[in-house]
Amino acid sequence: MKKAKKILLAGLVFAMVLAMTACGKNSTPSESVESELKAVQNESISDLEKTMPNTMDSSYSDDWKSFLKKIQKFDYKIKDEKIKGNKATVTVTIKTYDFGNAYQETYNQIVQDAQSGTITSSTDVTKYVYDLMFKNLLAVEKKTYSKDVVINCKKNDDGEWETDVQSNEQFLNAIMGGLEDKIAEMSSAQ
Repeated sequence: MKKAKKILLAGLVFAMVLAMTACGKNSTPSESVESELKAVQNESISDLEKTMPNTMDSSYSDDWKSFLKKIQKFDYKIKDEKIKGNKATVTVTIKTYDFGNAYQETYNQIVQDAQSGTITSSTDVTKYVYDLMFKNLLAVEKKTYSKDVVINCKKNDDGEWETDVQSNEQFLNAIMGGLEDKIAEMSSAQ
């Protein structure tokens, strides 16, 4: 399960890097950030799958595609922009599905089922875990997770604003509904 989480997070970071187009022709840091956020939301699933292939068996292909689509459905609001010379910060509120909570529910159910005997030596644990994980992740219907993220910007040599969206861990965690924070919290508790 930890391997799948790491692959998922690494794949999303890689996809973000490839999804981001140059910010050129945007006159403000906020416009550059908005351009990159829209690029993440509008990237085709087939392109995302090239950078984030389904590492599970092919029976999870449709679930994987559905999950990728759901990640892209984040809402955002640009709240604040501060410019100091060639550097700037843009604060963005991300609102999305609480995937972190869904992951916690998955983990809790697995522990409960293991303790109750529902999971036995004949259980295909990998299948059981993936089925339950996708069921819970895809069942989240309301966007209840909200987080403010600071995006750093700087002017390049051509005078165009560039952002750190593709490497910003706060942003990645936010569009994934706190999943990274939840995994870290659960790992430190064990």
